[in-house]
Amino acid sequence: MFSDPDDKSHKSFWKFINSKKQEPANITSLKAGNRVIFDSKSKASAFNTQFSSVFTSEDTTNIPDLGESSLPTMKHITVTCDGVVKLLTSLNVTKATGPDTLPARLLKEFATEIAPILTYIFQKSLDTGFVPSDWRSC
Repeated sequence: MFSDPDDKSHKSFWKFINSKKQEPANITSLKAGNRVIFDSKSKASAFNTQFSSVFTSEDTTNIPDLGESSLPTMKHITVTCDGVVKLLTSLNVTKATGPDTLPARLLKEFATEIAPILTYIFQKSLDTGFVPSDWRSC
C-alpha cells in the first residue's frame, strides 16, 4: 500500500516514518587521537587519514604485458543530443541536489538549451578517454 516513497500522495507518510528512525543523519563528533572533532571538514580529513593509513600503493613499474586481449573490443559509443534531452527531462525534481549543486528542476527545465553542450562534453570524454577529475571525486 505505501511501498513507493517517491509517490507524492504518500510523501507525508514517509516523512513521518523517516523522522522516527533511530539513527542520526550525520556524525555528531569524532575522536581522532587525543582530540574530539566537531566540524565536517576535519571529520572528513580524519577519515581520509585513517583510510589512507590502511591501504598501500602498489608498485606499477613491473606490470607484465599480457599481449592481445581475447575479449572483443567495445563498439564506438555515440552520445546524442536527443538522448541527453531525454535523460534530463526524466530527472526527478523532488530529489536532493547532487555534488554539482545544480537543482534537477533547472536541468529539466532547460534540457533543450543545455543538451548540445553536455552532449559535446560527454562525447569528448568518451572519445579521448579522459574523465575530468571533478567527475571522479563524486
